[in-house]
Amino acid sequence: GSVDGNNNRSTFSNMGIYLDIVVPGEDIYNCLPNSKYTYATGTSMASPIVAASAALLCSMNFEEYPYRWSSIEVEEFLFSTATDIATAGKDIYTGNGLINLNLALESAKAKALANTKPKKVKATIGDYQSIKLRWEAVAWANRYQIYRSTSENGTYSKIKVLYDDDVNEGD
Repeated sequence: GSVDGNNNRSTFSNMGIYLDIVVPGEDIYNCLPNSKYTYATGTSMASPIVAASAALLCSMNFEEYPYRWSSIEVEEFLFSTATDIATAGKDIYTGNGLINLNLALESAKAKALANTKPKKVKATIGDYQSIKLRWEAVAWANRYQIYRSTSENGTYSKIKVLYDDDVNEGD
């Protein structure tokens, strides 16, 4: 389906129980032959945005997660992360809501990294109160959570979250 610049359903937009998602479809800058451009309106302007969003999800390449998302998973990422702009939940006017590509990509990344662990982890004793940790970075990871236990079979407590900016390669 299509919405205007104010996220209102376009008057020409499809509606009904089969409508899944909406994207901008009015006044979209468009290419014409002979290096010309114009603004165009219609669901034919909206559908490439959905197709491109799905293509971006499909193009995500995780070294540690060599699986490609299925079409059902791609739909789920797009539908579950859409911004609700009408009646709460799926409705006949805006489906699951306005596509939120950033959130869909972040959700896919989180799912792919959920069970990924760093490789080549090494701990070196510094002194009586410190330990140095080294590991091989995980592609796409932007933070690492450090846990510790003070007993062999004890529970673990989070002691630090390291973000990309905190991690020094080679240190």
